[in-house]
Amino acid sequence: MKVVSGMKSVVSIVQQKGAGSPARYSVHNLEVVKKMICKAVELIGGFGQIISKGDTVFIKANVVTGQPPESAVCTDPRVLEALVGILLKEGCGRVCVGEGASVDVTYARDAFRDTGLDKAVKRAGGEVVYLDEEPYVEIDIPDGRVFKKLSLPKIIRDSDVYISVPKMKTHLMTLVTLGIKNSQGIISREDKALFHREDFHLKMIDVLKAAKPHLVLIDGLLAGEGLGPIYPNPVEMNLIIASTDVVAADAVASAVMGIDPFEVATTRLAHSDRIGTGDLNSIEVRGKSIEEIRRYFQRPKWNPVGCSPNAIVYPGGACRFCLAQISAALERLRFYGLLDKMNKTLIITGVDPPVPDELDGKIVVVGDCAKKYANLGVFVSGCPPLPHMTVSKALGYDI
Repeated sequence: MKVVSGMKSVVSIVQQKGAGSPARYSVHNLEVVKKMICKAVELIGGFGQIISKGDTVFIKANVVTGQPPESAVCTDPRVLEALVGILLKEGCGRVCVGEGASVDVTYARDAFRDTGLDKAVKRAGGEVVYLDEEPYVEIDIPDGRVFKKLSLPKIIRDSDVYISVPKMKTHLMTLVTLGIKNSQGIISREDKALFHREDFHLKMIDVLKAAKPHLVLIDGLLAGEGLGPIYPNPVEMNLIIASTDVVAADAVASAVMGIDPFEVATTRLAHSDRIGTGDLNSIEVRGKSIEEIRRYFQRPKWNPVGCSPNAIVYPGGACRFCLAQISAALERLRFYGLLDKMNKTLIITGVDPPVPDELDGKIVVVGDCAKKYANLGVFVSGCPPLPHMTVSKALGYDI
């Protein structure tokens, strides 16, 4: 894989209206997005410093589920179609766009089809790669914190250039999901499920050490705030953020969202491990300034306590990740108009929760920490339970 060296921590921000919508866009709209991407990359040194004629390029899209493009869940089809077209025009020999199977039991092939992203990529002349159907190779991570060895898709290891194109949105477990978090999609389904607790941040840094993107293009055309990554509220930002430093890109994007970069554990860890620069004072921002376009995004409400009179949560020493699975499950019911119809349910979770003497209503016990209370009702195992649909199913809704 090609190594880009000698680059400062430079991040560009380009904002432009006229790109249409992800559900419907014209050739003219697509040209607007192409110009945005080209300008963003030009401001950080140009494509010539990243790609060469005949290169094989792997683009890691953010295709977490099969929800429509206007939901602000997945990478925008306008960005993928535009980027593939640009790279082929620049002389790249092969451009592949890929994603792996989700922890939430979404297979990549289905997600690409249901979002229509496969058609967007193919229109531009690119190839769609379903990482869960690809061969993997094992590599060593001598300084890994949770992984000493990790399997990565062979196509990424064999590619000359690796580009990450995450959606700009908040995340109920990691606060934001940007360039570093986008790396979750390149590892195997089995490894995705591992270390999905408070050690998740350590895991993502190990993945970054194994495969660091040469270019990050953050899709902020239609961003997502609130209960991302699956149920965000769309926010029209009309932005592209670019950098060869994934840590700096995440730091600037977080600041644009009104979030201190060092509130984000993955940014703090990557900065302290000298993988990149997370300190805004050490990053040169070109194009639009952060202050010009900053919008304070609604943060994800990951703690489910009090979110509905129908769901009474009794948390003991539960971590954010277990609570977030409950919150996501309840939001799933709200999304489908079922939460207000649900009968009174008591949800018990965490170590030594304050279980009431009199239990009235349906009882659901969530997570391995609360296993000793499993006999009180329906038990959902896991640390944390994955996917969050297992919790909504225990609540009585298999959706």
